[in-house]
Amino acid sequence: MLCVPVQQPWRARRLRPRVATACTAQPSWVDVHEAKTCLEQRSYVILDVRPAKAFDQERLVKPPKSCFNAPASLAPDAFAAAVAKGLGRALTRGVLVMGTAGEEDAAAPLQALLQLGFVNAQGVSGGWTEWRKHYTTTCRPTPPVGRWVPTGQEALKSGLMSGDAAFSYEEKLNVDEVTRSK
Repeated sequence: MLCVPVQQPWRARRLRPRVATACTAQPSWVDVHEAKTCLEQRSYVILDVRPAKAFDQERLVKPPKSCFNAPASLAPDAFAAAVAKGLGRALTRGVLVMGTAGEEDAAAPLQALLQLGFVNAQGVSGGWTEWRKHYTTTCRPTPPVGRWVPTGQEALKSGLMSGDAAFSYEEKLNVDEVTRSK
């Protein structure tokens, strides 16, 4: 954020002229790890600027009510209305702007958010694509590929210690390799 001194008019003859700072915000970017820290520890919210269809298919669900959608393709007035509806009028609230693939699709909405007066707005480098490489929609680390069976039936089998699903994620065994070796 770049702050420039601005001369204010005198209010009384005895008072010296006051110098205030008018802030012209420059877009700043954080990586997905810093974004996760902001969400969990600093109560930031995410403004997802992906299309509404992509947002409806997959979005952050934890912490609750921390992710709102205002597609970047909206007209400026409609975008401002969607931001006001999702984020309210608290201009000092921390906001992370997340697009699909990073800075190229989130830069314009981030600049518009700064112009609306949200002084704590930052962009997420890498966007939703980078987020899903590292974290799930519940802000947990993404498990390694091929080592996790997310179905309820497999979890039940694992709990009963029956079948090949008894191997847990912590043991770092690949269920497919174990079943092939038998």
